[in-house]
Amino acid sequence: MKPPLDLLIQRIKQITQQLELLEATFAQLSRRVKQEQQTEAARHSTDLNQH
Repeated sequence: MKPPLDLLIQRIKQITQQLELLEATFAQLSRRVKQEQQTEAARHSTDLNQH
C-alpha cells in the first residue's frame, strides 16, 4: 500500500491537470463569446445603416 502522502500528492497532481484543462476550456469559451459579440455588434451597425 502507498503511504497517504504519496496518494495525496498524486491526487493533487490530478486536480491540477483538471484545473488546467478547465482553464483552457474557459479561455476558449471566452474567445468564442467575444467573437460572437463582435459579430453581433457588426450586424447591428449594418442593420442601422440600412434603415
